[in-house]
Amino acid sequence: MKKIFPINRYDYHVHIGQFQNVYYNPYKIVNVLSYYGVAGAYISSTTSCMNWDSVEEKNIIVEHIKAEFDELLLCSTDKNFDARPLCWVIPQRYYEGDSVEQMYSESEYQGFKIHPRAHIWNIDDKKIHILLDDICQIAENKNVPIIIHTGICDFEKPSKFEHWFKKFPKVNFVLAHCKAVDEMMALFTKYSNVFGDVAFSSPSDLQKIINTNYFNRLLFGTDFPITTYKENMEFYEDRDLYENYKLIMYEWNKYTYKFNGSFV
Repeated sequence: MKKIFPINRYDYHVHIGQFQNVYYNPYKIVNVLSYYGVAGAYISSTTSCMNWDSVEEKNIIVEHIKAEFDELLLCSTDKNFDARPLCWVIPQRYYEGDSVEQMYSESEYQGFKIHPRAHIWNIDDKKIHILLDDICQIAENKNVPIIIHTGICDFEKPSKFEHWFKKFPKVNFVLAHCKAVDEMMALFTKYSNVFGDVAFSSPSDLQKIINTNYFNRLLFGTDFPITTYKENMEFYEDRDLYENYKLIMYEWNKYTYKFNGSFV
């Protein structure tokens, strides 16, 4: 094990599963993280981004995701790695009759993932309000976090979900990527239950947050093994994941002592 952190640390933003034309095996992802001394991670499956045209296709995708997390938990036990699976909520499943309780029961989940870029989260739709209420209520009851993808477009800005930050003060919300940084800092000011992970964040935005003394709201996250969003992902098949993670760590090492937010 080559430890490149000053202390054991959690990665709050990791993926397994199918991403475009590449499959990221849970066993290899856990091996990489463990090799570098990462104590544990919140992990979601990008297989959740796959589309379906029939109930049969949906069931195949759901079973694949279950199998991925079964493998993840098995190899994590062998490595003494604290893997925390996230239930990636797909609104289409809810519209087709699958409850949040059903989705959450399909693995040993320890939190939720919401991705407004991968799936449509129309806040003007009353069904989406009910869906978000259900997610937040389960998160509160089980004391687990909700990770929400953020970006600079209107449909993915962090303020989009502010209603639920206020309505569920006991739930920890992690705004992935710290995008729309001014909105982020305004939310940090208003809500003590809002955090941000640093995956794909710009150094200038992070420095702005650190300078305003919100460093205790920053959680270390990498989006590993997805380190770029290019249309052609074939080069990933031959890329060394160990080298990728090391490069990410060294890039953030000058900041890492300031990322002291945690709820683990």
